Amino acid sequence: MQAIFKRENNIGSYTSKNLSFTFKPIKLGRIFQECTLYLENADNNYQVVIKGECVNVPIYVERLTYNLNILVYEKTYREKIVLFNRSAHTMKLQLYFPKELKNYLEFNPTLGYIQGNDKFEIWMKFKPDRTILTAGKKFISEGNNIDIPIKVVGANQVIPVRFNIIGRFTVNAVTFNPPNIDFGSVYHTSASRVNMQMENHSLLPQKFHFANLPKEISVETDDGCGIMLPGETYKFSIVYRPTQTTAYEEGDVYCRLVTGDICSREVKINYKVNVMRLPLKLAHKLIEFPGLPEKEEIEIVTQIQNPTSKTYMVELLPPKPQLSGIMLTPVVIQIPPQKASLISIKYKAAFREFNAQTMVKIRKDEETAQKAREVQGIVQDELEKVEDDIEEPKEEEKKNKRKKRRNKKLGKLPVVCNPNL
Repeated sequence: MQAIFKRENNIGSYTSKNLSFTFKPIKLGRIFQECTLYLENADNNYQVVIKGECVNVPIYVERLTYNLNILVYEKTYREKIVLFNRSAHTMKLQLYFPKELKNYLEFNPTLGYIQGNDKFEIWMKFKPDRTILTAGKKFISEGNNIDIPIKVVGANQVIPVRFNIIGRFTVNAVTFNPPNIDFGSVYHTSASRVNMQMENHSLLPQKFHFANLPKEISVETDDGCGIMLPGETYKFSIVYRPTQTTAYEEGDVYCRLVTGDICSREVKINYKVNVMRLPLKLAHKLIEFPGLPEKEEIEIVTQIQNPTSKTYMVELLPPKPQLSGIMLTPVVIQIPPQKASLISIKYKAAFREFNAQTMVKIRKDEETAQKAREVQGIVQDELEKVEDDIEEPKEEEKKNKRKKRRNKKLGKLPVVCNPNL
């Protein structure tokens, strides 16, 4: 039923009554509907014919919804809105949008004339900031989704043209942990590594690139660049290898971020490092072992010199013998001032398998050894407690004996009486 009207009504004697019909078409085309009007207390009935035609409105919009997708605060977005005129007559257009958004939304033009059988272009400019969350809160739903209704009114067109502009707000923030890099004290022949992570707080992927790094600093990523997905936490390491003997240096590392295809920016990360001269000297910086048959061993002796006036305690950290076949003795050395200490380096040739099973076996052996050391420590603690419990009664007995001897000596002393009392 496309024609809507009231089916029953009353009419008084010698009066007139207007019957209203509402035409609400649901499809294009003509309608023809016959109705019969019945009157009580009357012998005649009347035939009523309802005719109508549904046609398209002259002015219509290219799209009912303009989706701006993900929106970043403080960035400008532009969109072209196209209106069409089906009729052959020129019509006047007026565009209306919510006044709460006048500080963020612009249309050019908002008033104009569209020629017959032609189109009319309106350019939209949208630059939101965080204040829009308060100013336009009635257009923003959960999850910072915005839906802006727009209306275009055409002259001689009763039905306005309506469309919506939608989008979702996000940030382009990336946080670094730690925010500043402290390489600490570094010897000039070594390097310092700092583990870092950066987190993407945006709904858009972000590309990053560490550019113009100092020659002493390297970033352990794919050529210093990569990409973070929305909400991802990316872990990486920054290494400092000094080129000077002694120095205290402070500087900046720059990371360029590109948020989607929208915007880019640079983030500055401060770093500091204290480069010191190595107090000890090694007789050999490179040791080469000759080719050996399997299960043969070779030993090379080198030394560590202490040219300073301080005593240093040195601990050597060799690679795992199961993987390298290298053993060092001694592992912990105390080197007095102006002295040197010899180190024995043994290498046993063997064909070793470098795979996951080998690493699992090494890890299990280390865990077993650690548990054995813990058990040994617990047993040693219990033995010490037992010894303490045994020694305490002995000490009490000795004290009692000394007390008895002192009392005996006091009992043998003569008693002197004072006659003047």
